[in-house]
Amino acid sequence: MQHEAALNLREVCLAAGLAFLCSVANADQAEPTLFVDVDGRSVTVIASDRSLKDVLEAVALRTGLIVYSNVALDQRVSFSITETGVPGLFRRILKDRNFVLHYVSDGATGQPVFGSRLWIFANDSMSAAQVWSAGVPAPEWTLRYTAGDPEKIRLRAISNIATWQDDSELNPDLLVALRDPAVAVREEAVRVLGEYHLTETEAYLRDALYDPESRVRIAAIEALAVSGSDDAALILTPLHDDRDAGIRMEVIHAMAEIGGDVAHHYLRQALSDTSELNRETAAGYLDEIATTTTANRF
Repeated sequence: MQHEAALNLREVCLAAGLAFLCSVANADQAEPTLFVDVDGRSVTVIASDRSLKDVLEAVALRTGLIVYSNVALDQRVSFSITETGVPGLFRRILKDRNFVLHYVSDGATGQPVFGSRLWIFANDSMSAAQVWSAGVPAPEWTLRYTAGDPEKIRLRAISNIATWQDDSELNPDLLVALRDPAVAVREEAVRVLGEYHLTETEAYLRDALYDPESRVRIAAIEALAVSGSDDAALILTPLHDDRDAGIRMEVIHAMAEIGGDVAHHYLRQALSDTSELNRETAAGYLDEIATTTTANRF
């Protein structure tokens, strides 16, 4: 009964929206409206006298995407569209408006990758700027992390942090998300945290090195490797005795990327690793370092 009621409500909303649009031409003082409904892969958009930017942001909110444009997108639009697939929907909305749409698609479905960016270019320019700028209050569809939200929404909120907030100070949502019950959310929080260039981030990445899930631990190792500092190498050093050979291998790769005396010492220690593959990998990196050092002398 609840399912039937929900379907009836959706049909009523669609019918009401369509009826409203039909009466717009005859109503001198019709209020601007916007209705977006996502049902599986089918997306319905009903807009009356709304800016193109408002419409695209509303669709992005419901479909897990982030929209970038090099133009203001302030044209007022009125239409009713139902389309299977987001790219087709966006192309129909942008049709005859002198815009070009670019996005990263999933090889299997052809749909935009969840959390990816859609770039909207004017035909006469291929230089793109964000619809909004880092440090400016985020638009309403940029989600904040809320522990009570579904996992998919929490994941999108954490991903969005990297796109709209500058890295001058840590976002507190990231620190909460590091304890999220979902592995994917913790992993994404570590990844985004690694993009901050602040000394205090290394302390939080150190904690993530001992997460129960290897995916999160590997994300933390990779984030520390990118920092390239001796402090990062020191934080990774205790993992020399980790029981997981795969984790020890990731640290070997990270140390080779970091370089420096601390990392070089770790690689020499790894020559006694219980895993033959790890020993061979460490030896290969040490050979590369020796070759590079010899070449630099001449």
